[in-house]
Parts: sequence; C-alpha cells; structure tokens
Amino acid sequence: MSDATFGTYRDNGDGTWSVSVPVIISGNERDVRLFLAKQALRYTEPVKVDTVSKVYLMHFHPMFKRQVDEGERSVQTLKNYESTWKNVVCPTWADALVDDIRPIDIQRWLDTLPLNRAKKGLVLLSGILDIAVRYGMCDANPTHEKYAMPSKKTVERADKTTWTLADVEGFCRSLRGTPIEPYAILLGMGGCRVGEALGVTASDVSAYHTSHGTVAIAHVDKQMRNDGVVSDLLKNKWSYRDVIVPGEMGARLLELAERGFAPMKQKELLLDWPDDAITPRNMRPSFQGWMRYELHVEPWVIEKLMGHVSEGVTGTNYDRPLTQQLADLVAEKWEEKGKKVVLMEVA
Repeated sequence: MSDATFGTYRDNGDGTWSVSVPVIISGNERDVRLFLAKQALRYTEPVKVDTVSKVYLMHFHPMFKRQVDEGERSVQTLKNYESTWKNVVCPTWADALVDDIRPIDIQRWLDTLPLNRAKKGLVLLSGILDIAVRYGMCDANPTHEKYAMPSKKTVERADKTTWTLADVEGFCRSLRGTPIEPYAILLGMGGCRVGEALGVTASDVSAYHTSHGTVAIAHVDKQMRNDGVVSDLLKNKWSYRDVIVPGEMGARLLELAERGFAPMKQKELLLDWPDDAITPRNMRPSFQGWMRYELHVEPWVIEKLMGHVSEGVTGTNYDRPLTQQLADLVAEKWEEKGKKVVLMEVA
C-alpha cells in the first residue's frame, strides 16, 4: 500500500487499483455502516465503460424499440432517431468513451451543424449519456450543460426552401396519426409561427360554416417558448388572431380537435419532424406563397392571417376585419381554386 498526498492506493495486480480517501459522515455508527455498505455495492464489481456506439446499439435503441412496440412512442420518432444517429451523432461520437466526452468537445461539434441537426443531435446524445450515467459508466451527463446553438440566421441562409400547396397537403397527409400532425397543419395550412402552432390546444379550434363550405378556425393567443413554457406573450399585438384552415386539412384539424391535443414542446416537434421535409420554420413562407400565388388572396389579407400589420394609416388604424369576413374570403378563394371543400353537418 502506498501513501498519496490525499488518501492511499493499492495495485490489485489485475489492472485495477484500490483507492482510499478520508470521508466525513454526519450521524451515528449506523449511518457510517450504511455508507460503507452502499460504497461496497457500488465499487465491488467494476463497471465497464463503453463507447457511445455500444450504449446506443445495446441499450438506447432496444429500449426505444420496446416503447414503440408498446405504443408509448411513434414509429416516426424511432425512424428520426435512427436517421439522426446515422447522419449526425455516429460520425463524431461512435468510438468515444462515454466518460471521456467534455463540454468543450460538444460545443465544437454543435458549431459545425445546422440548427435543426444540432438540436436533434444534442437530444439523442443526451438520451444515450443518460443511460450511461444510470448504469454507472460515467458520473454526469455533459449534455446537460448550456450550449450556444447555431444561429437562426445561419440556418435561414442555408435553407429557404418552400413548398407548393400540393406539397404541404401531401406532407400533412403523410403525418396522419402522428403526434405532430395538428401542428404541421397549423404551420403549413394556417400560417402560424412555430411557437404559435405549438401553443394551440384542441379547445382553441372551432368550425365556421360559410356559403362556400366549412373551415376550421384556430384562435392564437399564446405560444410555446424555446424553454418549454407556454406564454401568453406573442411577438406583437397583431399576432393575437384567428387563423383559417380550409378544405381537407381544415376538416382534419377539426377531427383532431374533437379527439384532443395539447401544447407540444419544440424539441418534441423536431424529433418527429422528417429529415427529408423542409424545416418547420419554412412552412410559414410556404403558406404565404400558396395563398398569394395559387389562391390569389390579396397581400393585405394574408398579412392579417399571418399576424402582420398592414402598411399605411388605413392598414394600421382602420383595417380590422372580422374573423367571419376572413373565413368567408378564404373559403371563397378555396372554392374558386377548384378545391373540394368539405361540408360538415352543423351540430
């Protein structure tokens, strides 16, 4: 046994070392014995430290697959995790030992990624390292530190892709039955900002019957913040509004509202958002595009629907259309486009 500056250590001859350091425990002798018993249970059998890849393949992925099989999580979420592992996490972290990952290494990794990938990658790496901590492979999860994420401006410069109306409708249909379906409809068919869409609840959605068919109306008066808190403070006073969703997607939103849905956190939306789709943020300019160039709705009407202030004295101070007037106009334009408007039975 050798003396160290603080405590003692001994070579066990099998590649392991026994280390003893002074510990002060408050309480009686029973408390001391209990502490020693816990330490013996923890350290008698050395825990093998694995790589990030092994923890993912042996623990994280099988655990998540069971949750999908039991109906607790969606198949789409699992597919997105698998894609994120393959394209974002694995190339950097596969061979790293879970107890060797430092916050500075994580920050450098995040700095190389677009915002959407950085968020997804960090969530997945955090889940993997949570399992490593649970099984004693490392003492703490470094992903729980606060990191600087890539700027939104960088992401916007990298990808400003928008979709046509047919693209948006097809995408929403592909999400049928998934947790993010109502929010995708509100983004692409209602023109909501991401936080606004995620803050809508089933009770905010109602049907309005026009002479041109029935539309869904969603009242926007709150948003989901980046920190996961629902706030009634929106971007500006014009953001408090009713959004109009016509046609098949309007009928589907009403159906989902009858079943019930609640606000969703942004990280949950991103986990289920398909990698081959445009970003959630780009659904809003897509809405503006198909409203103006496919339905030929006047720009100042679109501004009202999107929560913008119209230009000029009249637009700022006097242009205050009723929700019913906007709904009538959107339904009429939808019908003129030749879309099939779903007529619903008046309750």
